[in-house]
Amino acid sequence: MPAVFDLGVCVRHWDWSETSQTVSIFTRDRGLVRGIAKGARREHSAFSGGIELLTVGEVGLIIKQQRGDSTLTTLTSWDVREHFVMPRRSLACFNVGMAIADVVQRSMQEGDPHPRSFEAVVDALRQMERGVPPLHSLSQVLWRLTEDLGYRLNLDHDVRSGSPLSRPELEQGTVWLLPAEGGFTLGRDAKAWGTRWQTVEALRGLARGDEVESPERAAKLLGSYLTLMLETEIPALQTVLDAMAIPASA
Repeated sequence: MPAVFDLGVCVRHWDWSETSQTVSIFTRDRGLVRGIAKGARREHSAFSGGIELLTVGEVGLIIKQQRGDSTLTTLTSWDVREHFVMPRRSLACFNVGMAIADVVQRSMQEGDPHPRSFEAVVDALRQMERGVPPLHSLSQVLWRLTEDLGYRLNLDHDVRSGSPLSRPELEQGTVWLLPAEGGFTLGRDAKAWGTRWQTVEALRGLARGDEVESPERAAKLLGSYLTLMLETEIPALQTVLDAMAIPASA
């Protein structure tokens, strides 16, 4: 069976043997790929000396369909295209990089590509390399994931009344996020999260692709919201969220 090639970023790896690795690669055109890279750590192998976390490369894949929906993937090569040093030099960049890797591998599925999310992850790593604040990069990735996974928040209208959420109305008091309804309301609700209007404005900035003034608020809300929607713990992401000096509902 011939190999197929795709661009991917490594979001997890662990040793399978002394010379081989088991890896999770988030690819642009095939979604999340979990497989074995036999001989990856051998000298002069086709794997650039081993596959490192949060590196981008062209990966060669042989994908064999097993019984049911499971697949067995063998990696045939890994040609490094981009290597990022900031996650190894800065603790903040490392923690955000680990958070991005963790949320990707817990939210993406094999055979379900999301090219825009892939590009957002790579862009986030590039931004941190250029000195962009890590939480700004994280907030962009989380926003893109909520969109691609079908959890995009309604930022334009009150999900209860249907009335527009204009800035003057938002500035009058607390806005309330209703996670199960995917949006905000101006009326208080016991099941809602109290949210400042600055956070809603930050989310609107992310939706437009702008740099936002409160990336930490956007990241905190989006991370908590996405964790709830996925119904799974995301430990590395939670570590970053817990380190913020603001509540999830701020």
